[in-house]
Amino acid sequence: MTREDVLNNIRVNYIQFGVDMDEIEALIRSGEAEGFSYQTIYTGIRLALSSTFDTKEYFTPAEVAEALGVTENEIIE
Repeated sequence: MTREDVLNNIRVNYIQFGVDMDEIEALIRSGEAEGFSYQTIYTGIRLALSSTFDTKEYFTPAEVAEALGVTENEIIE
């Protein structure tokens, strides 16, 4: 996943809620500064936005594992 992928996916899925893309850019920069992968940044933004807008997001075990820094098997257990 690339930076553009994160922006495009968030735009497509949350534009209807009036998401401020400048704010999303700031969140991406913050994640980059922390050394997170774009997949982890994307997962975090999705989690935050789903909470903010009371929507449902579904995450794969692989997405959760990467975001939490554990193995996929640990998530499944």
